[in-house]
Amino acid sequence: MLISVIVFATLMVSSGCASRNSLYLTQQLRDRISSYNISPEQVQYYNDRKFVLQRNVTKDEARVMGGKVRFVNGQFVERIVIRKMTPGVCEKYGPDFLDVSFETGDNRTLKFVVNYRGRYQISAIEWRKGYGRVEYDTTFYYIMPGGERTSLKVKKQDVFVLKKDERVAPGRTVAN
Repeated sequence: MLISVIVFATLMVSSGCASRNSLYLTQQLRDRISSYNISPEQVQYYNDRKFVLQRNVTKDEARVMGGKVRFVNGQFVERIVIRKMTPGVCEKYGPDFLDVSFETGDNRTLKFVVNYRGRYQISAIEWRKGYGRVEYDTTFYYIMPGGERTSLKVKKQDVFVLKKDERVAPGRTVAN
């Protein structure tokens, strides 16, 4: 029996993505993608939930900073909101981690590591009381509580489709 397998990788061409049209990125799925000689840097990733990075800034820093700065309980606070299903790209990877960036700029990546369920979940330098400390941009931020459960997804139509062409060999007999 001769089976030839043709692999089609659908390129990412989308403006939106619903959760039901996506799959969690697991080690098994990553291995499958890798078996087709596709680098993690060629895959479009999405976060499965909204999460927030936050840091306190001094009054002097607040004056010269661009972006959004809030005044909360007597302190200036800078927040970076990453909405659910925000597209991200892999900038660095290893056997059990991906550094994914959801915005352009130097050192604006977040590390995702394989969790106990085999999914790629957000990681931090340390976790305390639901807050995860991460190095981001030029300083340290905290992943706010709830963000610790953030995992990576890929869109279903971007996952590889296998098509099998099959034929049955009729067999051969010895000529007399």
